[in-house]
Amino acid sequence: MLKSIFVYIIAMCVYVGATAQDFEGIIEMTQETANGLKYDLKWFIKKDQIAYEISSTSARSAQTQLRFVPQPKKNTMLMITHSDQGDNKSEIATTDITAPPGFNFDDVTIEEGEESSSDDFKKIQQLVVKNEKLSTEVDVTSDININFKEYAAYFKADYGIYALVKSGKKGFPLNSVTKDALGNILSKTTLKSVKRMKVSDKYFQ
Repeated sequence: MLKSIFVYIIAMCVYVGATAQDFEGIIEMTQETANGLKYDLKWFIKKDQIAYEISSTSARSAQTQLRFVPQPKKNTMLMITHSDQGDNKSEIATTDITAPPGFNFDDVTIEEGEESSSDDFKKIQQLVVKNEKLSTEVDVTSDININFKEYAAYFKADYGIYALVKSGKKGFPLNSVTKDALGNILSKTTLKSVKRMKVSDKYFQ
């Protein structure tokens, strides 16, 4: 009996160790929307903490920089606005985060494409998540083992992440392209760089 319990504990430890999120670092991307707006996107990932920063430069060369930190325990999103005068912090309730018109991922089908690898990740899988109105192709790496289903309320307008949520898989979306029924691109995300490094707790508060 004691031997069985010991084997069970060892097995559980191996399972937890194999599935725990152990990536720590910063991932940089670019995103482009249907109206041609381009901006830089920077992800901060550390164990069970995630945050992302959006920055863009206007025609007047004025830079806007916002960082968002999901806070599941509070059902809020912490928003930090950067300026020359310092940081301004506010909280947004998840119920106030809405999707844009036409954002509808109901009744989707999921196609699993080929698996590949890169210099940054050992395992990448292509997924196609689509219905009659939308189609998203997204490259997902399971090397970053995040369950975005737990964060679905925070990313109602992000096609790549929401496609991953609908797939039911854990991981992190890298490159993604979403098109409407006519083939028009609604959103495109492109991976720029991956930096495995220690991430300060300041990015999550």
